[in-house]
Amino acid sequence: MRLLRKAYHTKVVHLSALFLTLFFSLASLVSCSQPPPPYTSINLGIPAAALQSPVKGPLPDTTQLNVGITFKIDPRLLNQADHQKLQPGQSSNLAALAKRLGIDDATYQKIKQFFNPQGIVLSLSKLRTHLSIQAQAGTLAKVLQTSFVIHQYKGRTFYAPATPPKVPTFLANSIDAITGLDNYSKPPVHAMHITYPQGSHVSQHAAQDCSPDDQTLFPGDVATAYGYNSLYQRGLHGENMTINLVEIDGSYKDDIQNYLSCIHFKGHLSFVNVDGAPSDGQGESTLDVQMIAGLARRPRSMCTRPMAMRTTIPGRK
Repeated sequence: MRLLRKAYHTKVVHLSALFLTLFFSLASLVSCSQPPPPYTSINLGIPAAALQSPVKGPLPDTTQLNVGITFKIDPRLLNQADHQKLQPGQSSNLAALAKRLGIDDATYQKIKQFFNPQGIVLSLSKLRTHLSIQAQAGTLAKVLQTSFVIHQYKGRTFYAPATPPKVPTFLANSIDAITGLDNYSKPPVHAMHITYPQGSHVSQHAAQDCSPDDQTLFPGDVATAYGYNSLYQRGLHGENMTINLVEIDGSYKDDIQNYLSCIHFKGHLSFVNVDGAPSDGQGESTLDVQMIAGLARRPRSMCTRPMAMRTTIPGRK
């Protein structure tokens, strides 16, 4: 009987040891299969003197922040898209182009998992090259492993992260520019009214710059691509036309004023906010205005209406 009890006890001890060995082995496998993602600090480009200026206090956690991330684009894809010639009636297939130029579905899913907390709203542009993020400062601070503080610098106040914000390395490597995590730089002006009855005048706040980048397409190049040069030969430059642009985003006033002055725009340009002001200025809306102004330089008037989008679905809140 003692021998049986001793054998039974030995068996229980052996099974317990085997179970603990298997448990710790599985635990180590789980931990090895899901390592924490590496993080990289983001440099927002704020001068060191401004970041080292006195701190007045924390930015309230309830402050609503509108962050914009512009992703890098492979220049080879831009060259390929530039050399693709569309035939009359041929579709440009924007969806396929967007997946090639911007981030792919797998990367976007990883980004959404990183910005997972409730209260963060993500919006990816049609070309998948720009991501808009709306969230409260307290929520973003936790996700980016930092805090937001208010600085006093040279007679003005601005908010910025107390320490460089951190994002997963895969996301940091894809970022070309990021805005909205600080307001050290002045925000864009959305609503404006510009009139050029006799000629164009550059803004008094900045020197006129009519030296474009080497790869810039001039209005004449765009006019030739769209067949507008044949209209110019007939003396048609947009006279007696009223052009309305319905946009979702705001525009950059200084860029538009500089461009209109450089092309000698002769017309009336006005901006009207409809159903609320847009949350941020975007390059796409600015380019729309500039392209129309470059193709039709003498319209009677051109009016763009930035809108705050509100969609109501019956039966849903």
